[in-house]
Amino acid sequence: MAELTGVRVCLIEELPPGHSRLLKMDKLEIAIFNVDGNLYAIRNQCPHQGTSLVHGAVSVRCCQVILMSLSMDVIMKSCNKDGN
Repeated sequence: MAELTGVRVCLIEELPPGHSRLLKMDKLEIAIFNVDGNLYAIRNQCPHQGTSLVHGAVSVRCCQVILMSLSMDVIMKSCNKDGN
């Protein structure tokens, strides 16, 4: 896979804290999250079932994984089973 050196996704004003945006490049999907003004980009796929992350509710630093009782810590890139 080619290394990304810079891709324009949106203006920072279009991605306020607590929101996410999906970036699609060929078959690759990247979920971009604004957590307290800091942007984090991770693969848009739950490591357990492959569920999309970008459409889940963002709270503090976690994204709720839709259809599962998991939340994904977008900073540490780890899942919490209790949804917190």
